[in-house]
Amino acid sequence: MIFMRALLIAFCWMQSLPTAAQIEVRVKPQNPPLSAHQAATEAYQALNAGDQAMAAHFLALAIEQTADEARRHQWALDLGHIQSALARHAQAAQSFLLAFSIRPKAESLASAGYAFLAAGDQPAARDVFAQLVEKAPDHPVYHRQLAYLCRHDGDMACARTHFITALGLDHDPLILEQTRREMRALDRIIWGSASLLWRTDGPDDESLLLGDRVLSQSQGIIEANGRLPLWLGSPDRWMAGFARLLWSVDGADPLPQAKSEQAGFGLKLKPFASQAIIVGAERLVSVGDFARDDWLVRVSGSWGAGYERPVAHQGSSWLFWSVFGDIAGIGFEKTDWQMNGEGRIGRSWQKNGFILTPHLLLSGLWQDDRSGRTSLLEGGPGLTIALPFGGSARQAPAQKIELTTQLRINLAGTSDNDEGLSIILSFSF
Repeated sequence: MIFMRALLIAFCWMQSLPTAAQIEVRVKPQNPPLSAHQAATEAYQALNAGDQAMAAHFLALAIEQTADEARRHQWALDLGHIQSALARHAQAAQSFLLAFSIRPKAESLASAGYAFLAAGDQPAARDVFAQLVEKAPDHPVYHRQLAYLCRHDGDMACARTHFITALGLDHDPLILEQTRREMRALDRIIWGSASLLWRTDGPDDESLLLGDRVLSQSQGIIEANGRLPLWLGSPDRWMAGFARLLWSVDGADPLPQAKSEQAGFGLKLKPFASQAIIVGAERLVSVGDFARDDWLVRVSGSWGAGYERPVAHQGSSWLFWSVFGDIAGIGFEKTDWQMNGEGRIGRSWQKNGFILTPHLLLSGLWQDDRSGRTSLLEGGPGLTIALPFGGSARQAPAQKIELTTQLRINLAGTSDNDEGLSIILSFSF
Protein backbone atom coordinates (compact mmCIF):
# COMPACT_ATOMS: atom_id res chain seq x y z
CA MET A 1 0.00 0.00 0.00
CA ILE A 2 2.74 2.38 0.93
CA PHE A 3 4.55 1.51 -2.34
CA MET A 4 1.43 2.19 -4.46
CA ARG A 5 0.91 5.54 -2.76
CA ALA A 6 4.50 6.60 -3.51
CA LEU A 7 4.06 5.72 -7.17
CA LEU A 8 0.87 7.79 -7.35
CA ILE A 9 2.55 10.82 -5.79
CA ALA A 10 5.54 10.55 -8.18
CA PHE A 11 3.20 10.31 -11.19
CA CYS A 12 1.26 13.40 -10.14
CA TRP A 13 4.50 15.36 -9.62
CA MET A 14 5.76 14.50 -13.08
CA GLN A 15 2.46 15.60 -14.64
CA SER A 16 2.94 19.02 -13.05
CA LEU A 17 6.36 19.58 -14.69
CA PRO A 18 6.44 22.10 -17.68
CA THR A 19 6.95 20.73 -21.20
CA ALA A 20 10.04 21.52 -23.36
CA ALA A 21 7.97 23.91 -25.45
CA GLN A 22 6.81 25.68 -22.30
CA ILE A 23 10.41 25.94 -21.13
CA GLU A 24 11.45 27.41 -24.55
CA VAL A 25 8.72 30.03 -24.35
CA ARG A 26 9.74 31.03 -20.84
CA VAL A 27 13.46 31.14 -21.63
CA LYS A 28 13.21 32.87 -25.06
CA PRO A 29 10.17 35.09 -25.12
CA GLN A 30 9.38 36.88 -28.40
CA ASN A 31 10.85 40.46 -28.30
CA PRO A 32 8.52 43.08 -29.71
CA PRO A 33 10.07 45.26 -32.54
CA LEU A 34 11.79 48.46 -31.43
CA SER A 35 9.83 51.65 -31.80
CA ALA A 36 11.27 54.50 -33.84
CA HIS A 37 12.21 56.33 -30.64
CA GLN A 38 13.93 53.27 -29.17
CA ALA A 39 15.84 52.58 -32.40
CA ALA A 40 16.99 56.21 -32.63
CA THR A 41 18.08 56.09 -28.98
CA GLU A 42 20.09 52.94 -29.65
CA ALA A 43 21.62 54.60 -32.74
CA TYR A 44 22.84 57.72 -30.97
CA GLN A 45 24.11 55.69 -27.99
CA ALA A 46 26.10 53.53 -30.43
CA LEU A 47 27.40 56.67 -32.14
CA ASN A 48 28.54 58.13 -28.80
CA ALA A 49 30.30 54.83 -28.11
CA GLY A 50 32.12 55.09 -31.44
CA ASP A 51 30.25 52.24 -33.15
CA GLN A 52 29.23 53.93 -36.41
CA ALA A 53 28.17 50.70 -38.14
CA MET A 54 25.67 49.90 -35.36
CA ALA A 55 24.50 53.50 -35.35
CA ALA A 56 23.78 53.30 -39.09
CA HIS A 57 21.86 50.04 -38.55
CA PHE A 58 19.57 51.45 -35.85
CA LEU A 59 19.03 54.78 -37.66
CA ALA A 60 17.85 52.89 -40.75
CA LEU A 61 15.38 51.00 -38.49
CA ALA A 62 14.20 54.26 -36.91
CA ILE A 63 13.50 55.78 -40.32
CA GLU A 64 11.42 52.72 -41.28
CA GLN A 65 9.40 52.84 -38.05
CA THR A 66 8.24 56.47 -38.17
CA ALA A 67 6.01 58.52 -40.41
CA ASP A 68 7.00 61.79 -38.75
CA GLU A 69 8.55 63.85 -41.60
CA ALA A 70 10.68 66.05 -39.36
CA ARG A 71 12.28 63.02 -37.70
CA ARG A 72 12.69 61.13 -40.96
CA HIS A 73 14.38 64.16 -42.53
CA GLN A 74 16.85 64.65 -39.67
CA TRP A 75 17.57 60.93 -39.27
CA ALA A 76 18.12 60.55 -43.03
CA LEU A 77 20.67 63.39 -42.97
CA ASP A 78 22.43 61.91 -39.94
CA LEU A 79 22.43 58.47 -41.57
CA GLY A 80 23.95 59.91 -44.74
CA HIS A 81 26.81 61.53 -42.79
CA ILE A 82 27.46 58.31 -40.84
CA GLN A 83 27.50 56.27 -44.06
CA SER A 84 29.93 58.77 -45.61
CA ALA A 85 32.23 58.35 -42.60
CA LEU A 86 32.02 54.58 -43.15
CA ALA A 87 32.93 55.11 -46.86
CA ARG A 88 29.52 53.74 -47.89
CA HIS A 89 29.18 56.61 -50.33
CA ALA A 90 26.54 55.12 -52.63
CA GLN A 91 24.29 54.41 -49.61
CA ALA A 92 24.98 57.89 -48.26
CA ALA A 93 23.84 59.42 -51.54
CA GLN A 94 20.53 57.58 -51.28
CA SER A 95 20.05 58.74 -47.69
CA PHE A 96 20.66 62.37 -48.69
CA LEU A 97 18.24 61.98 -51.60
CA LEU A 98 15.65 60.64 -49.13
CA ALA A 99 16.16 63.72 -46.96
CA PHE A 100 15.76 65.91 -50.04
CA SER A 101 12.53 64.14 -51.04
CA ILE A 102 11.08 64.91 -47.60
CA ARG A 103 12.26 68.53 -47.46
CA PRO A 104 13.68 69.74 -50.80
CA LYS A 105 16.64 71.78 -49.54
CA ALA A 106 19.59 72.45 -51.82
CA GLU A 107 22.07 71.47 -49.09
CA SER A 108 20.67 67.91 -48.94
CA LEU A 109 20.84 67.56 -52.71
CA ALA A 110 24.41 68.90 -52.74
CA SER A 111 25.40 66.33 -50.11
CA ALA A 112 23.97 63.62 -52.39
CA GLY A 113 25.97 65.00 -55.31
CA TYR A 114 29.25 64.95 -53.39
CA ALA A 115 28.47 61.42 -52.14
CA PHE A 116 27.94 60.27 -55.73
CA LEU A 117 31.31 61.84 -56.61
CA ALA A 118 32.99 60.01 -53.72
CA ALA A 119 31.37 56.78 -54.95
CA GLY A 120 32.77 57.38 -58.45
CA ASP A 121 29.33 57.75 -60.04
CA GLN A 122 30.03 60.75 -62.28
CA PRO A 123 26.79 60.57 -64.33
CA ALA A 124 24.62 60.58 -61.20
CA ALA A 125 26.65 63.44 -59.74
CA ARG A 126 26.25 65.47 -62.92
CA ASP A 127 22.47 64.93 -62.86
CA VAL A 128 22.34 66.11 -59.24
CA PHE A 129 24.38 69.26 -59.86
CA ALA A 130 22.34 70.03 -62.98
CA GLN A 131 19.30 70.06 -60.69
CA LEU A 132 21.16 72.19 -58.16
CA VAL A 133 22.03 75.01 -60.57
CA GLU A 134 18.32 75.24 -61.40
CA LYS A 135 17.26 75.17 -57.77
CA ALA A 136 20.02 77.54 -56.55
CA PRO A 137 21.14 79.51 -59.65
CA ASP A 138 23.06 82.10 -57.61
CA HIS A 139 25.33 79.56 -55.91
CA PRO A 140 28.77 79.66 -57.64
CA VAL A 141 30.02 76.41 -56.05
CA TYR A 142 27.30 74.38 -57.78
CA HIS A 143 28.02 75.97 -61.17
CA ARG A 144 31.75 75.36 -60.79
CA GLN A 145 31.27 71.71 -59.78
CA LEU A 146 28.93 71.14 -62.72
CA ALA A 147 31.53 72.71 -65.01
CA TYR A 148 34.16 70.22 -63.82
CA LEU A 149 31.75 67.32 -64.40
CA CYS A 150 30.90 68.57 -67.89
CA ARG A 151 34.61 68.89 -68.65
CA HIS A 152 35.16 65.32 -67.43
CA ASP A 153 32.53 64.15 -69.96
CA GLY A 154 34.04 66.16 -72.80
CA ASP A 155 31.11 68.62 -72.90
CA MET A 156 33.27 71.73 -73.23
CA ALA A 157 30.37 74.04 -74.12
CA CYS A 158 28.60 73.10 -70.87
CA ALA A 159 31.85 73.49 -68.90
CA ARG A 160 32.53 76.92 -70.39
CA THR A 161 28.96 78.11 -69.67
CA HIS A 162 29.07 77.19 -65.99
CA PHE A 163 32.66 78.37 -65.40
CA ILE A 164 31.65 81.76 -66.82
CA THR A 165 28.54 81.82 -64.62
CA ALA A 166 30.64 80.98 -61.55
CA LEU A 167 33.05 83.81 -62.42
CA GLY A 168 30.15 86.25 -62.34
CA LEU A 169 28.99 85.02 -58.92
CA ASP A 170 32.24 84.38 -57.02
CA HIS A 171 33.97 87.00 -54.89
CA ASP A 172 36.90 85.04 -53.45
CA PRO A 173 40.01 86.19 -55.40
CA LEU A 174 41.74 82.82 -55.05
CA ILE A 175 38.75 80.90 -56.42
CA LEU A 176 38.35 83.47 -59.20
CA GLU A 177 41.99 83.02 -60.22
CA GLN A 178 41.66 79.22 -60.26
CA THR A 179 38.54 79.45 -62.41
CA ARG A 180 40.27 81.86 -64.82
CA ARG A 181 43.05 79.29 -65.23
CA GLU A 182 40.47 76.59 -65.93
CA MET A 183 39.01 78.82 -68.65
CA ARG A 184 42.48 79.27 -70.16
CA ALA A 185 42.92 75.50 -70.31
CA LEU A 186 39.48 75.05 -71.93
CA ASP A 187 40.27 77.54 -74.66
CA ARG A 188 43.69 76.05 -75.48
CA ILE A 189 42.79 74.79 -78.93
CA ILE A 190 45.58 76.48 -80.90
CA TRP A 191 48.96 77.19 -79.34
CA GLY A 192 52.49 77.78 -80.46
CA SER A 193 55.80 79.51 -79.88
CA ALA A 194 58.66 81.35 -81.53
CA SER A 195 62.15 81.41 -80.05
CA LEU A 196 65.73 82.42 -80.78
CA LEU A 197 68.70 80.78 -79.06
CA TRP A 198 72.18 82.30 -79.12
CA ARG A 199 75.12 80.35 -77.77
CA THR A 200 78.53 81.95 -77.58
CA ASP A 201 80.03 78.45 -77.44
CA GLY A 202 77.89 76.80 -80.12
CA PRO A 203 79.45 74.95 -83.03
CA ASP A 204 79.67 76.77 -86.34
CA ASP A 205 77.53 74.27 -88.27
CA GLU A 206 74.66 74.81 -90.67
CA SER A 207 73.15 71.36 -90.01
CA LEU A 208 70.44 71.40 -87.40
CA LEU A 209 69.96 69.51 -84.17
CA LEU A 210 66.32 68.46 -84.37
CA GLY A 211 65.77 67.73 -80.68
CA ASP A 212 63.47 69.74 -78.48
CA ARG A 213 64.41 72.09 -75.64
CA VAL A 214 68.08 71.25 -75.07
CA LEU A 215 70.06 72.73 -77.96
CA SER A 216 73.83 72.88 -78.42
CA GLN A 217 73.83 75.40 -81.26
CA SER A 218 72.40 78.83 -82.06
CA GLN A 219 69.12 78.54 -83.91
CA GLY A 220 65.57 79.79 -84.31
CA ILE A 221 62.33 77.83 -84.08
CA ILE A 222 58.72 78.63 -84.95
CA GLU A 223 56.03 76.10 -84.12
CA ALA A 224 52.21 76.04 -84.24
CA ASN A 225 49.87 73.36 -82.85
CA GLY A 226 46.15 72.71 -83.30
CA ARG A 227 44.15 70.30 -81.17
CA LEU A 228 42.07 67.86 -83.20
CA PRO A 229 38.35 67.49 -82.33
CA LEU A 230 38.75 63.92 -81.06
CA TRP A 231 37.45 62.63 -77.73
CA LEU A 232 39.94 60.20 -76.18
CA GLY A 233 38.07 59.49 -72.97
CA SER A 234 39.46 62.41 -70.96
CA PRO A 235 39.94 66.15 -71.56
CA ASP A 236 43.58 65.63 -70.57
CA ARG A 237 44.22 63.18 -73.41
CA TRP A 238 44.47 64.75 -76.84
CA MET A 239 45.88 64.61 -80.34
CA ALA A 240 47.16 67.66 -82.18
CA GLY A 241 48.56 68.49 -85.57
CA PHE A 242 51.65 70.67 -85.72
CA ALA A 243 54.06 72.34 -88.09
CA ARG A 244 57.42 73.93 -87.39
CA LEU A 245 60.31 75.71 -89.05
CA LEU A 246 63.90 75.66 -87.75
CA TRP A 247 67.07 77.39 -88.89
CA SER A 248 70.60 77.93 -87.58
CA VAL A 249 71.86 81.46 -86.92
CA ASP A 250 75.27 83.06 -86.88
CA GLY A 251 76.15 85.44 -84.07
CA ALA A 252 73.50 88.02 -83.22
CA ASP A 253 71.87 87.82 -86.63
CA PRO A 254 68.48 86.06 -86.21
CA LEU A 255 68.13 85.35 -89.94
CA PRO A 256 68.78 81.83 -91.30
CA GLN A 257 72.39 80.94 -91.92
CA ALA A 258 73.47 79.54 -95.31
CA LYS A 259 70.15 78.02 -96.35
CA SER A 260 69.77 75.97 -93.18
CA GLU A 261 65.95 76.12 -93.09
CA GLN A 262 64.30 72.88 -92.00
CA ALA A 263 60.51 72.42 -92.02
CA GLY A 264 58.41 69.67 -90.53
CA PHE A 265 54.79 68.74 -89.88
CA GLY A 266 53.08 65.87 -88.11
CA LEU A 267 50.91 64.65 -85.25
CA LYS A 268 51.32 64.66 -81.48
CA LEU A 269 49.50 62.39 -79.04
CA LYS A 270 49.19 62.81 -75.28
CA PRO A 271 48.03 59.29 -74.33
CA PHE A 272 47.97 59.63 -70.53
CA ALA A 273 45.62 61.96 -68.68
CA SER A 274 47.82 62.31 -65.60
CA GLN A 275 51.27 62.43 -67.23
CA ALA A 276 52.77 65.03 -69.58
CA ILE A 277 54.17 62.45 -72.01
CA ILE A 278 53.93 63.29 -75.71
CA VAL A 279 54.43 60.86 -78.60
CA GLY A 280 54.99 62.46 -81.99
CA ALA A 281 55.55 61.55 -85.60
CA GLU A 282 56.90 64.19 -88.00
CA ARG A 283 57.65 64.43 -91.68
CA LEU A 284 60.79 66.49 -92.17
CA VAL A 285 60.81 68.67 -95.28
CA SER A 286 64.03 70.19 -96.56
CA VAL A 287 63.86 73.89 -97.38
CA GLY A 288 67.53 74.84 -97.24
CA ASP A 289 70.47 73.00 -98.74
CA PHE A 290 71.55 71.59 -95.36
CA ALA A 291 68.09 70.33 -94.38
CA ARG A 292 66.79 66.79 -94.87
CA ASP A 293 63.72 64.92 -96.08
CA ASP A 294 62.97 62.10 -93.69
CA TRP A 295 60.73 60.81 -90.90
CA LEU A 296 61.20 61.67 -87.23
CA VAL A 297 59.56 59.84 -84.33
CA ARG A 298 59.96 61.11 -80.77
CA VAL A 299 58.78 60.55 -77.21
CA SER A 300 59.13 63.37 -74.70
CA GLY A 301 58.02 63.97 -71.14
CA SER A 302 58.06 66.91 -68.78
CA TRP A 303 57.27 67.44 -65.12
CA GLY A 304 57.46 70.53 -62.97
CA ALA A 305 55.82 73.10 -60.75
CA GLY A 306 55.96 76.82 -60.11
CA TYR A 307 55.73 78.09 -63.69
CA GLU A 308 53.34 80.72 -62.27
CA ARG A 309 52.37 81.71 -58.75
CA PRO A 310 50.44 78.88 -57.04
CA VAL A 311 46.86 80.01 -56.48
CA ALA A 312 46.81 79.67 -52.69
CA HIS A 313 50.42 80.82 -52.15
CA GLN A 314 50.73 83.74 -49.75
CA GLY A 315 54.49 84.41 -49.73
CA SER A 316 56.51 86.71 -51.98
CA SER A 317 58.33 83.80 -53.68
CA TRP A 318 57.72 80.17 -54.51
CA LEU A 319 59.65 77.06 -55.53
CA PHE A 320 60.18 76.37 -59.21
CA TRP A 321 61.43 73.12 -60.70
CA SER A 322 61.20 71.38 -64.04
CA VAL A 323 62.48 68.15 -65.60
CA PHE A 324 62.37 67.40 -69.31
CA GLY A 325 63.46 64.37 -71.33
CA ASP A 326 63.29 63.58 -75.05
CA ILE A 327 64.34 60.74 -77.35
CA ALA A 328 64.05 61.01 -81.13
CA GLY A 329 64.81 58.69 -84.01
CA ILE A 330 65.26 60.02 -87.56
CA GLY A 331 65.01 57.79 -90.62
CA PHE A 332 64.03 54.16 -90.95
CA GLU A 333 66.84 52.64 -93.05
CA LYS A 334 69.67 53.98 -90.90
CA THR A 335 68.21 55.65 -87.83
CA ASP A 336 69.93 58.66 -86.31
CA TRP A 337 69.32 58.89 -82.57
CA GLN A 338 69.15 61.98 -80.40
CA MET A 339 68.50 62.03 -76.66
CA ASN A 340 68.47 65.05 -74.42
CA GLY A 341 67.27 66.09 -71.00
CA GLU A 342 67.30 69.08 -68.74
CA GLY A 343 66.49 69.83 -65.11
CA ARG A 344 66.08 73.22 -63.48
CA ILE A 345 65.45 74.21 -59.87
CA GLY A 346 65.11 77.71 -58.50
CA ARG A 347 62.85 80.21 -56.84
CA SER A 348 60.44 82.66 -58.46
CA TRP A 349 59.36 86.18 -57.56
CA GLN A 350 56.57 88.21 -59.17
CA LYS A 351 56.81 91.99 -59.32
CA ASN A 352 54.92 94.47 -61.50
CA GLY A 353 53.66 91.66 -63.70
CA PHE A 354 57.13 90.18 -64.32
CA ILE A 355 58.20 86.77 -62.97
CA LEU A 356 61.91 86.48 -62.12
CA THR A 357 63.33 82.99 -61.64
CA PRO A 358 67.01 82.52 -60.79
CA HIS A 359 67.81 78.84 -61.13
CA LEU A 360 70.44 76.13 -61.42
CA LEU A 361 70.38 73.82 -64.41
CA LEU A 362 71.77 70.49 -65.48
CA SER A 363 71.41 69.45 -69.10
CA GLY A 364 72.61 66.51 -71.13
CA LEU A 365 72.78 65.57 -74.80
CA TRP A 366 73.66 62.32 -76.57
CA GLN A 367 73.43 61.75 -80.30
CA ASP A 368 74.46 59.10 -82.77
CA ASP A 369 73.93 60.27 -86.35
CA ARG A 370 75.61 60.67 -89.72
CA SER A 371 78.15 63.04 -88.15
CA GLY A 372 79.24 60.53 -85.53
CA ARG A 373 78.53 59.92 -81.87
CA THR A 374 78.83 62.66 -79.30
CA SER A 375 77.72 63.49 -75.78
CA LEU A 376 77.59 66.56 -73.60
CA LEU A 377 76.73 67.24 -69.93
CA GLU A 378 76.45 70.86 -68.81
CA GLY A 379 75.47 72.70 -65.67
CA GLY A 380 75.40 76.20 -64.32
CA PRO A 381 73.35 79.14 -63.08
CA GLY A 382 70.61 80.93 -64.98
CA LEU A 383 67.99 83.66 -64.78
CA THR A 384 64.58 83.72 -66.48
CA ILE A 385 62.49 86.89 -66.77
CA ALA A 386 58.95 86.24 -67.95
CA LEU A 387 56.08 88.61 -68.74
CA PRO A 388 52.66 86.92 -68.98
CA PHE A 389 50.03 89.01 -70.76
CA GLY A 390 46.75 88.82 -72.64
CA GLY A 391 44.54 87.89 -69.68
CA SER A 392 41.00 89.11 -69.06
CA ALA A 393 38.33 89.01 -66.37
CA ARG A 394 37.33 85.57 -67.67
CA GLN A 395 40.72 84.05 -68.46
CA ALA A 396 44.23 83.96 -67.04
CA PRO A 397 47.03 85.23 -69.31
CA ALA A 398 47.72 82.77 -72.13
CA GLN A 399 50.61 84.63 -73.81
CA LYS A 400 54.12 85.06 -72.48
CA ILE A 401 57.41 86.69 -73.45
CA GLU A 402 60.41 85.08 -71.80
CA LEU A 403 64.13 85.87 -71.67
CA THR A 404 66.47 83.23 -70.24
CA THR A 405 70.19 83.79 -69.72
CA GLN A 406 72.40 80.90 -68.61
CA LEU A 407 76.08 80.27 -68.05
CA ARG A 408 76.69 76.71 -69.24
CA ILE A 409 79.76 74.93 -67.88
CA ASN A 410 80.95 71.67 -69.40
CA LEU A 411 80.91 68.83 -66.87
CA ALA A 412 81.44 65.75 -69.04
CA GLY A 413 81.10 64.39 -72.57
CA THR A 414 82.91 64.19 -75.87
CA SER A 415 81.46 67.31 -77.48
CA ASP A 416 83.91 70.07 -78.40
CA ASN A 417 81.47 72.81 -77.32
CA ASP A 418 83.19 75.57 -75.40
CA GLU A 419 81.80 76.81 -72.10
CA GLY A 420 79.90 80.04 -72.38
CA LEU A 421 76.75 82.10 -72.24
CA SER A 422 73.43 81.17 -73.81
CA ILE A 423 70.47 83.51 -74.31
CA ILE A 424 66.96 82.38 -75.26
CA LEU A 425 64.27 84.85 -76.24
CA SER A 426 60.84 83.32 -76.76
CA PHE A 427 57.19 84.17 -77.27
CA SER A 428 54.44 81.63 -76.60
CA PHE A 429 50.70 81.71 -76.97
